[in-house]
Amino acid sequence: GQVMRALVASGADPAQAAAHARAGHLLGDPDAITVLEAAGRAALAAGGLESALVELRAAVDLAGANASPSLLLTLADTEVAAGNPERAETLCKPLLATAPEVPVRAQVLSVLGRAALATGRTGQFQDCFQAAAAAAHQDPALEVAVLGEAVAASSVLSDLQQVLSWAEQARQILDEHPGIDRAAIDAGWAVTACLTGDPAGAAAVLDALADGRLILAITSGPPTLAVWTAVAAYHVAMMVERFEESREPFEAGWSRAQKVGAPMLITYIGIGYADIQCRRGRLADARQLIRSMEEANAELGSGLSAVARLPKAL
Repeated sequence: GQVMRALVASGADPAQAAAHARAGHLLGDPDAITVLEAAGRAALAAGGLESALVELRAAVDLAGANASPSLLLTLADTEVAAGNPERAETLCKPLLATAPEVPVRAQVLSVLGRAALATGRTGQFQDCFQAAAAAAHQDPALEVAVLGEAVAASSVLSDLQQVLSWAEQARQILDEHPGIDRAAIDAGWAVTACLTGDPAGAAAVLDALADGRLILAITSGPPTLAVWTAVAAYHVAMMVERFEESREPFEAGWSRAQKVGAPMLITYIGIGYADIQCRRGRLADARQLIRSMEEANAELGSGLSAVARLPKAL
């Protein structure tokens, strides 16, 4: 533990100190746990999903029964992003049983909802997010964040009315609390409304794109909602045949997905934009984008079969 503490005191790279924390098997050592958690969060910020898992899992192992809700939630969230929903559920269910404070309970239910969706349990997904929104009801900003995450995560569902209902619920809260940023929620609502045959929201998205609010939401908002915002924006632009304006949100979302380092987000945004290029007759551009997706996921160690099948379809 002395080497680890010396590295921390010298301001060394968190990963160096974390390596010594892991090697020392310092069970219950609060300094070692803090070092590993910090290294995991730093890896997440740099897009290193696998490195983050190594550090965060080690932190939880050292902490044992004393692992903080914040640490457990960060690891569970990372497990879902890495395609390990069962691990996330194992971490979250005991947390939920301890009747945590409102923000933690809402976050736990959100992670459980995304884990359920990842394994095809759409009914459980909807129940979890409904419960998360209810838990966050006394905190408008948190409730909007939960509903925004529900809209983003549920964009793969065919139940557009449910998605639209969540988006409208979030917009109603935003109307009552004008200090909360609304660009991402408005984009999610607009694309869902368009898909249900109501183009009324398209103008709001194009306005937010023109004045920079929407790009700011993509570059700085919560990762999943940020990428969904990008997808929503370029689909709305496509629906109203503003094809050139679809490129800016795509590029911002693509950059954000790569920075986060989550293979599912990279694939999600890439497939959507490849579809736009196909609709415009730009098959060469679509093929190049798919190659970029394959390369990005290969660097992250992810072999996503959906990406592998796409070139044969074009």
